[in-house]
Amino acid sequence: MKRWLILLSLISTLTYSQIYKSEVLDISTNENLIIGKTNRLNFHMSIVVDGDNASYDDYVKLNVEDTDFIKVVNLHIKNNKYRSTSDGISFVDRNNRLNEKIELSVSGTFIFNWNKNKRSINRIEGIKIGYVNNEQNPLVLSLPILYLNPISNVKVEVIEDMDLGTVFAGEKLSTKQGTPAKIRIEGVRDKSVKITIPSNIMITNSKNESLDVKLSLRDNGKSEIIKEFNTDNGKPKDNSTIVLDDILIDGESQTNKTSNGLYEGSFVVRVEYISD
Repeated sequence: MKRWLILLSLISTLTYSQIYKSEVLDISTNENLIIGKTNRLNFHMSIVVDGDNASYDDYVKLNVEDTDFIKVVNLHIKNNKYRSTSDGISFVDRNNRLNEKIELSVSGTFIFNWNKNKRSINRIEGIKIGYVNNEQNPLVLSLPILYLNPISNVKVEVIEDMDLGTVFAGEKLSTKQGTPAKIRIEGVRDKSVKITIPSNIMITNSKNESLDVKLSLRDNGKSEIIKEFNTDNGKPKDNSTIVLDDILIDGESQTNKTSNGLYEGSFVVRVEYISD
């Protein structure tokens, strides 16, 4: 009887994947990141890429993948120091020296999806910004959200409506005989806001007859003012919040001899943070 010995050889191919790290050295933005409100934020940042025993053949290819919270668009790289190839940016500088780490200048736009933000704003967002040599070696940027200086959305509340008073037809209506509008603004300590109102509005009566009303902020007599959230201007609510509760808005209107009845109207007060 013949016996056959069958030798089975099992060959297994393993693909090694290494995650390369990148960190932010510094970052600047065109405006404040207002939590829950800011949709787009232009940025310029310097990042460092750790080559982890890089060789002369290694290169970095930037190819950003979105996270649930942050999308990066209009990405531009400024590279005057390292060799560039058709594949990407080399770890070798223009003096032919191999670098363990390389620094790059990057600019672009962050787009935020606040509906997908289920975690703390104090976290570090990991963004895949490309790879080293091939896509099995992803390059992940660690971006602390606090680097974007997130601030709470400003809160505005109408404390008292404007009343121009009661006069005889042909006389001037004014908050001098009535009451000014009063608004309350709550915001982040040491930040500044721009408060803007319309210069003029129309008020109408039940007959749809109208009067022109000139508006002004009592602090400066203008339609725009900048206020800083500090204890000189307002009252502390807590360690990080200041309340401005004395923003007054005046109005006046010249009636004519045919004006009669109750005139009503409305206007919008715009309050927005300004960049430092």
